[in-house]
Amino acid sequence: MPSRADLDPIDIPRFLPHIAIADVFHNPRRYRHRLLGTFITTLYERDSTGKWIGGDLYGTNAERMLWVYDQCVASRASVAIREALTFARKDWVAVESLLMPLVGPDGQIDMIFGGLDVVPGRPPMNQPDWRIILDCDL
Repeated sequence: MPSRADLDPIDIPRFLPHIAIADVFHNPRRYRHRLLGTFITTLYERDSTGKWIGGDLYGTNAERMLWVYDQCVASRASVAIREALTFARKDWVAVESLLMPLVGPDGQIDMIFGGLDVVPGRPPMNQPDWRIILDCDL
């Protein structure tokens, strides 16, 4: 698995607005936003950099978000999903997200590197927990 040192933002300038990095803490496992690209902060209408990922920040959607982060850490593998995001002040949005684990010097996952983009089409409105796990052999 790569480490944070293996990623150089200069190599991916056009993707930077879509990138997120979260710190992983163990015992108990928690996650904190380290970096959120401008596309993501605009979509969510807030900058949550430095904030803990949980119910205080995401309300009832926190459990769904944490599940994806937990899957990435537990499997030590990339996780890709397509899902519907709901917002208080705007309509549903279908997005694809990719989360990839990054290891520290001790071999433990200490960060998750991710990307998010809106995809065309509308999510099924009759399924509020709409999510598809995508095939992700990276």
